[in-house]
Amino acid sequence: MPQLEQGLVVRVKPGFAEVEIVSSSKCKQCSACGISGSGKTIIGADNAINAQIGDHVEVQISSAAKDIFPLLFLGVPILFFFIGIIIGNRFSELMGILFGFFLMALGFIVSAVMGRLNYFNKIFGSKIIRRVT
Repeated sequence: MPQLEQGLVVRVKPGFAEVEIVSSSKCKQCSACGISGSGKTIIGADNAINAQIGDHVEVQISSAAKDIFPLLFLGVPILFFFIGIIIGNRFSELMGILFGFFLMALGFIVSAVMGRLNYFNKIFGSKIIRRVT
């Protein structure tokens, strides 16, 4: 079930906004957006309502974010690591280890680039659903 949080728009890009959210009591149980119970965090959200900087908005945080984001950000490099070991072991054990670590580093870079391009937010991400007055 999606979680609703209120926040302040701090940055706007075409079709996308960054929203600063203050933690609530629900944050201790979920932590999908990186809040561990106290403090603030900035999350990216689809900006279909064209919210502007300074707008107070309500954000629907995807329940998939809690499960999918860690899997993608850590799973891709781990998968690349094992693929590298399999490919490198065809030459030698040392090549398997080296190629595994090389592809794992490449996997972290791919995950970081995909995160910077908001690729995961577009698929599983949060959405601004309305302005709050």
